[in-house]
Amino acid sequence: MLKIGYPDIEARFSKPVGLKDITFTNANGATIRAARLDHPRAMADVYISIGQADYIENLYTLIRDLGDRRLNIHVLEREGETPTAPTSANPQMPSSVPHEQHIDDLHQFVTEVSPPQGDIPCILMGSCCGGLIGLRYLYDYPDTFDRALLFAPLFGKNTPADRSLFEKFNTMAEGFKRRGDRYVAGAKDWDISATTHEPTESHDYRRFMNYHLWQNYHPELRKGGYTYGNLYAVTTSILKTRASGYAESIKTPITILTATEETVSSIEQQDIMAARLPNVKQVHLKGARHVMWDESPFYRAQAFTQIDRAISESRQRLWSTFISGPPVVATHLRLRS
Repeated sequence: MLKIGYPDIEARFSKPVGLKDITFTNANGATIRAARLDHPRAMADVYISIGQADYIENLYTLIRDLGDRRLNIHVLEREGETPTAPTSANPQMPSSVPHEQHIDDLHQFVTEVSPPQGDIPCILMGSCCGGLIGLRYLYDYPDTFDRALLFAPLFGKNTPADRSLFEKFNTMAEGFKRRGDRYVAGAKDWDISATTHEPTESHDYRRFMNYHLWQNYHPELRKGGYTYGNLYAVTTSILKTRASGYAESIKTPITILTATEETVSSIEQQDIMAARLPNVKQVHLKGARHVMWDESPFYRAQAFTQIDRAISESRQRLWSTFISGPPVVATHLRLRS
């Protein structure tokens, strides 16, 4: 357990009982960190695609709470955003790895490294950048997951400057690639002194501080702001999802959870994407902020209600196929075209 001087929240820093640490080597030769928690009477397999610069330790409370719901939990970090695989001489600089590699790593994780149980629903959960990568995974590998829940997915940034970036990106792209591992204006290495007592991503200050306290005590987990290379990778990925017919071809049932006090991901672009997806349920959590599973109890309970509903609906759909005909379950066989 991490000792931080806040006895009432130190339990959040204890590793969930039974959580297994995993490492594997991806196609780039990078070592990727992951984790798995099995339940003896699991109702579903849940794969978590984490937000940018997030890490397994910061999700201990989420993993524990999901495990208490009788779920098998699988968590994957990303190349360049994990202590075992920095992609820059400065390990604080976030990943510039193309999202196509992250998608392939997720597929390797699901099909080879930590496969699902097989006779229960297989569900993808993604937050922010993890939600963007999750949506792209569903496009590339449509037969893997029975359902997806995307929390504040990063389909665009929530500032006028970033909105103009997408309009001008084609003329700026080469410059971004050349600058690569240089911070964009205003971005820098993580520093505990820069954290705020009025967080914009959660109403729960102490829960929000989990992320920063881990980094304060574990320098290997620290990640700074956007670099040009990282912004290039994220922006090109977002633009792919805006292509005509892209979202419309994704048939996997998806729940999008949109926080109405969002300061990171564009609410407008989440609404636009929800209107394009053919099998979607969008829920606006009124008053919630960006990191909904790290929110105050009031908003966090609403987020978990949606998780519970998605799992229940997936189980009902799977059960109904046993009554009406052969079960339709994820096959894990579709390759990217």
